[in-house]
Amino acid sequence: MKERFPLKNKHKEEKQDKRTARENFELLQKLDIDIANNCKNSNDRNKATAKIRKWRNPLNKEMPTLQTAIKLCKILECDIEYIFGISDIKNKNIFQASSYLGLNQKTIEEVRNYSDIIKELIDIMVCEDSDILKYILFNILQYVRYFNVPRMTIQTISDDKPRELSYDEKQNYIKSVTIDEFSSVLHEINTRYESIRESDFEREKKFLELEIKVEQLKIAKLKE
Repeated sequence: MKERFPLKNKHKEEKQDKRTARENFELLQKLDIDIANNCKNSNDRNKATAKIRKWRNPLNKEMPTLQTAIKLCKILECDIEYIFGISDIKNKNIFQASSYLGLNQKTIEEVRNYSDIIKELIDIMVCEDSDILKYILFNILQYVRYFNVPRMTIQTISDDKPRELSYDEKQNYIKSVTIDEFSSVLHEINTRYESIRESDFEREKKFLELEIKVEQLKIAKLKE
């Protein structure tokens, strides 16, 4: 709930009990908007969110109904096993994608929420012109290598939760991508774009030659 109903600007200094009450009401709005709209004051909100408070209390054994649990899964984007405390994995699809790609689960969630235009751009850069993406990422890596140590995490099937890499592991990871690798990729990209620039030059040269021929023909016609 904290992830799905984050703090807004006006709630930056919000106390924990107020934040919890706000989260409960925002969840109620998603579950049953009619009941939420009928709440006129804080007392009404308190009564309307009583069940949600019970669900959140680890000492309380009251569980949501199956129908409500399915709604909760859609709202909070998690699996039903997670809702009932059977599994610590919130979303198996994201977990499996994280394990397969070697990316943090949060990264996958963020990419999934990108607009269709951004996703289309990523597809183009990866599938149709992967060198551009590599070039951008290697430049970013250069910045990271020299100016900052990233807060990297790793997720494996044996890990219950993403584990942050130790300082030594971060350094080893950064060193694993050597300057030579970066230089070779950069050289390939430069070579590629040099060839594009050369082809552009040749094309412009041909256009210029055609324009000269047209002018010559015009002059010849005028003379005739």
